[in-house]
Amino acid sequence: MHQARILIAEDEALIAEDLRHTVLMLGYAVVGVTQSGEQAAQQALDLRPDLVLLDYKLKGSMDGLEAGKLIQQALAAAVVFISANANVLTQPYVVQKPFSRTNLSRVMAAALASKQE
Repeated sequence: MHQARILIAEDEALIAEDLRHTVLMLGYAVVGVTQSGEQAAQQALDLRPDLVLLDYKLKGSMDGLEAGKLIQQALAAAVVFISANANVLTQPYVVQKPFSRTNLSRVMAAALASKQE
């Protein structure tokens, strides 16, 4: 069975580490962690992850929403947005901060399954 490869883009170091740890505990491989939208887009192109976890607010001039659009246009990667205010996002896969392991797992699995259809 293929172990899904995950790229994490989160500007807060403690949350990024919590996400990395949780993703590993869920059985996925973490291929990278970044803090800016520009880095997220570039790493996604370079690393070709199966799924990208993107915080809505990121360092740099490109936010998570912009980075997500670029990634979705260029790759077949699933994108899950993470935000403290998930009500502002109209994307199909969103996890609200603070996230629970159960909810993160459910949303990631749904996003990955949608890319396999």
